[in-house]
Amino acid sequence: MIKRTGFRRLLFTHPSKKKRLKLKCDQLVGEACRSLGQCELCGTRLGPFHWAHFITRRVIRLRYTEENYACLCMGCHADGHADPAWFRAQWARIKGEDVVAWLMVQRNKVEPIRETFYREVLARQ
Repeated sequence: MIKRTGFRRLLFTHPSKKKRLKLKCDQLVGEACRSLGQCELCGTRLGPFHWAHFITRRVIRLRYTEENYACLCMGCHADGHADPAWFRAQWARIKGEDVVAWLMVQRNKVEPIRETFYREVLARQ
């Protein structure tokens, strides 16, 4: 990563420890999800598969929660972005309506994310 300073010099910075942990979590959880080898919506076994989320990945607390992600084929993932109402109905079908309601409540909770959060995610994998 390159960072510009006020003197127009370039400083090379390394990702922080927290950022490295986040990237490692993304890699492990994403691979674990895609290893299912089948779309959870349509059932196709033709890849590539996506690590798709119901609540955006920007909500870090829910990013690695199994209820919030699924293994989807490219077509179903694209359909989900094109028609959110359809996607919500499909998510409720595969995960359960109570899970969708829980996710909607959880997405608005604000908590700081610390290194220990990522270490716990790695320990679960």
